[in-house]
Formats: sequence, structure tokens, C-alpha cells
Amino acid sequence: MIAYERQNAWYRNQKAFAKLNQQLGAHQVNILYNFRQGTQGLPSAFFEEMNHFNAYKEGTSHAVQLNDRWLLGRKGYLEGNIAYHYLKQFYNNEEDISPFTRYKIDQKNEVFQPNVNAYFLPFSNLETRLGVQYLKETLDQQNLLFPTFSIGYKQRNTTAGYGSVEFTTPSLKHFPKTARLRTALRYERYFNQPGEWYPLLGFSIVPAVLPFLSISSSWAKAIRYPDFNSLFWKGDTRAQGNPDLFPERKTTWNVSARFQPHPRYLPTLSVYYYSEQINDLIFWHRGVNGVWDSSLLML
Repeated sequence: MIAYERQNAWYRNQKAFAKLNQQLGAHQVNILYNFRQGTQGLPSAFFEEMNHFNAYKEGTSHAVQLNDRWLLGRKGYLEGNIAYHYLKQFYNNEEDISPFTRYKIDQKNEVFQPNVNAYFLPFSNLETRLGVQYLKETLDQQNLLFPTFSIGYKQRNTTAGYGSVEFTTPSLKHFPKTARLRTALRYERYFNQPGEWYPLLGFSIVPAVLPFLSISSSWAKAIRYPDFNSLFWKGDTRAQGNPDLFPERKTTWNVSARFQPHPRYLPTLSVYYYSEQINDLIFWHRGVNGVWDSSLLML
């Protein structure tokens, strides 16, 4: 058995954090600020098989978040959030003798994300939710040793809106003891692609004649966008992304049944069936040269 020891694995950092909570009548206001600055060593890609050449990374991060929740009595609330995150990183491996693994990179990342969410309970058996979200993410990466290989400036904008309704029927003697219907609809727009709608439909029921049996089912379509790390490898100098990745598209549905007899000490029986189909699955893999790459897996 061969044991490897990871060299140049160290981390030095300093942090500052501040939080303010204030109740202003029907408003709950929260303000957060987080600062982090540090330097860390970067081990070689193959433990002791390659020299680390004293590679290191410097980073500075500022994060600010503002939250305001307006309480509407027992009927619900209206909530607004604004978040901003700035991250500056510097990677240096100038002592490396090989031009293929040597790097000196400066990059800046910014994320701006406001959203508004509303929750209303007009009746005890009816819940409604509405929301609007926006995301702006930017990357500015410069390769100081080989400027022609710089990623440069990249920007991504994502807009989304959603609404959902959940209704529970009252308990009736000759009808279901309880029945709950959930519906939701989400709109997504990513980069310069046209917007699309993504629905969800689900229900659960407890029959009045069989109160110890509960049945539920749901069906949904969803989308997952590739993050900036998958597109442009912003997190590590030994990784590379793929700017041509498509979003992952998913369709799911499931059915479940639960049998809980009386008295309670008797065993409970639960049965589940779940189906999921994902197209354009994104995954990361490591090549023979130790570099991580994001690729598309067609399913």
C-alpha cells in the first residue's frame, strides 16, 4: 500500500461579520454584512507525483444582504430580499517550470440577486404564494501570463416568476376525510433564450372509509441551469468549463401510499414509486492531465 502526503495544503484568513435585526411596526428588517480575506496554498494535482511549486491563491470577499418582511396579520406576509456578493481572487504558480501548468490569473466575480415573495392565507384551507426573482452574475478573468487565453468578461441574467395554490377540503362523512390539491406554475428566462413555463401538480387524499390509508401523487417539469463554474471554471485554475452547455431539463412524477393501522403499536407500511427523466445532464470528470472538465451527458 502506498501512502501519499498532500503538501502545500494551508489556509490563513480573517473574517468580519455584522448583523442588524430591527422590528419596525409590522416590518421585520434584517441587514447582514460578511467580509473575508485570506491566502491558501494549492497542492499539486497528483499529490507527491508533481511539485506544487509553492502555488497559492489570494481572495477577498464582500457580501451584503437586506431583508424586509411585512407582516399582514394572520393573512400572510410580503417579503423582499436584496443580496450582493463581490469576490476577487488571484492565483499564482509562477515558479512552475512547465509553461503548460504555470499560471498567474486575476479574476473578479459579482452576484446581484433581488427577489420578492408573497404568502397569503385568505381562508384556513387555502394557501397562495407568489414570487419574482432576478439574478445577475458576472465574471471578469484575466490570464496575466498568457493574455490570449483570458476568459474576459462574461455576464448571465436569469429572470423567474412563480405562483402556487394549495387547497384542503373540509372533512366530510361520506367523502374523503381530507384531500389536498397543490398546483404551481413557474416561468424561467435564461441568458437570451426565450422564456418557458414549468408546471407542478400534486394531490393527497385520506379516504373517509379508510382513515388509516393516505395516498399522494405529484408530477412536475423543471429546469436547472449550468452554474458559472460549469460554464467558465471560475473556482480553480486546474479546472475548465464548457460555455456551450445546455440547461438540464427534468420531468418527474411519483406515487406513494401509507398504511397506518390502529392501534399505533402495529407496524406501518409505506410504498413509493418515483420516476425521473433528465435530459442534457451536466457532470464533471477528471482527465488524464489532472484537469477537471464539465461535459454534457445525453440521456
